[in-house]
Amino acid sequence: MTTAIDTTSTTLSASATAQKSLSSNFDTFLKLLTAQLQNQDPLKPQDSSQFTQQLATFSGVEQSIKQNTNLETLIGEIKTSNLSAATNYIGQIATANTPNLTSDGNGGTWSYNLGAASATTAITITNSSGHAVRSATGSTDSGLHSFVWDGKDSNGNALPAGDYTLSIKAKTATDTDVITSISLTDKVSAIDNGPSGLTVLIGKTPVTLDQITSVSQPAASTNATTSPQNSGSTTLN
Repeated sequence: MTTAIDTTSTTLSASATAQKSLSSNFDTFLKLLTAQLQNQDPLKPQDSSQFTQQLATFSGVEQSIKQNTNLETLIGEIKTSNLSAATNYIGQIATANTPNLTSDGNGGTWSYNLGAASATTAITITNSSGHAVRSATGSTDSGLHSFVWDGKDSNGNALPAGDYTLSIKAKTATDTDVITSISLTDKVSAIDNGPSGLTVLIGKTPVTLDQITSVSQPAASTNATTSPQNSGSTTLN
């Protein structure tokens, strides 16, 4: 499912409101100016420099609003272009830098990278309330590893659909923390162009485009992995 929003109309609303307000204020100014000119003392006419300055101010504001309108139109066109490009990801396998997972009740697959070999690697999954629901022991070798979660807690009980987070705590024999990173891999199911920007659903998990590190064809394909952010692509086994 792809949800598209008319970004041009949305972004123009602020400038349209400002333009309407300016027009209203300018009309009021002209009425006051006309009334003042009609009722001024012919022997002591008003200083025209003030009127000229006010007219110049209104003109400057109008030009600024027009510039904002053009800029917002350009931004809307860029967003629409990004949406069109991102729809090509639907059905592809994507990897994103995130420890989060929106589970449908069947768990999911994370990858984690150890910057160096560790003496111990502890894996913990927490639910949306921050409670630990699953603990496991991870690999101690440096490099990239996968963790497949079956959607169950440490006692083998099935957990409900919802948001979960993976954390990795790896330490060396001298109790020094090992640098780790976590990513999520799944099929792209939808693209959403909402008010906060473009969101990609990896499985059911929302991520932003800048979190995605690689996009590849589903399993059987041998096509090369491509990266939407020009970062190094990683193919997971």
